Amino acid sequence: MFLNITFILVGLVITLSCQTITQRTAYVKLHANTDYILGNAAGLHQTLFANNLRSCVDQCHGNDFCRTAVFNFVENTCLLAEEYSYVGQLIPTSSLITVISFKLCPDNYAEPEYICFGTPQKPPVTVAFALNNMKLVNNTTNITSEAFEMTNGRVHVLSGPRVYMYSIDTYDQIKSVVVPSNSKSLRIDMMNNYYVSGGSNGIFVYNSVTNTSMTIPAMYPYYRMCIGQHHIVGVTWAPNYPRFDVYNKSNSQQIFSYSPTTNQSRDCAIINDQLIITASNGLLQTMVLRNSSSVLVPLSSNASSYMHNDNTVFVDASARLYDHPFALTTAIVITSNGQLLATYSTSRTTSGKASKYKYYFLAASSASPLVIYEY
Repeated sequence: MFLNITFILVGLVITLSCQTITQRTAYVKLHANTDYILGNAAGLHQTLFANNLRSCVDQCHGNDFCRTAVFNFVENTCLLAEEYSYVGQLIPTSSLITVISFKLCPDNYAEPEYICFGTPQKPPVTVAFALNNMKLVNNTTNITSEAFEMTNGRVHVLSGPRVYMYSIDTYDQIKSVVVPSNSKSLRIDMMNNYYVSGGSNGIFVYNSVTNTSMTIPAMYPYYRMCIGQHHIVGVTWAPNYPRFDVYNKSNSQQIFSYSPTTNQSRDCAIINDQLIITASNGLLQTMVLRNSSSVLVPLSSNASSYMHNDNTVFVDASARLYDHPFALTTAIVITSNGQLLATYSTSRTTSGKASKYKYYFLAASSASPLVIYEY
């Protein structure tokens, strides 16, 4: 079989072919003198050495989860990101840096509405089709959880006083980390920092590379939280309404707090420094975190009948939001502007992730074991 990679740069199209065991196709657009800012804090896969631009392209193309790469001609580094380049920000620069944008979808198809795999053997499908046709592949009967993440080729599960790490290929347990007991929320960023909250006052931070930990202090525990490139947001339940405490991620200092005047979500997500929450009136609402005086802006949503004030929110590499209303039996997948992509009947918290060959779907709750599906 042959693999075709198409480069598009200043109107010049070059097609390259190489022998490979499994066919994989992608269209690649090169953005010269451009840097890339991740939209999702967990969007980075890894940073590698590359002799040249072509080597960086090959490394991203050969990685099951890479959709964007950044090559630095001076440092010979190749940053591999799981997210599509439309999720983050392309920033012009005078430095010798090129962003490599991969397009896995064929013409007439596009993410996030479709899941595209980059192989002719597996054509694009809608999210709803994938959810309706996926197969159960693993049932971790001893692990119950409401908080988990899929990143860096691993499944990370918060259960009891530990975070368990599993291989996304074999689902074998790799290691576990002790965290404060009764923790409720887990997030992971590009530096392999694990943020855990709910078990004690403040936010517990563990780095899996250095095996060190610290605590971001607060007067109370945060039942939920979300992290971005520059911010950490802790969600605490005030007497009547939740309150969102916004921290500077670089120095762990609190910047401001926001207390909504109407009942809002008890979880959140951050994409491109924009706080996203769901409200009990069925509207997505956003706040620009770089402007502490900004207010939540409602976005119309055709998913309004499924939304609820007490829920959990996860973000995948295509900026899809997985939203599960607590105590209800329907989970939803929506875009960041509120478009309903799919519904799924379950009483569990859910999250999804696509590679170039598979779509993974996780579901679990505090009373039900973690289950893993694949399409």
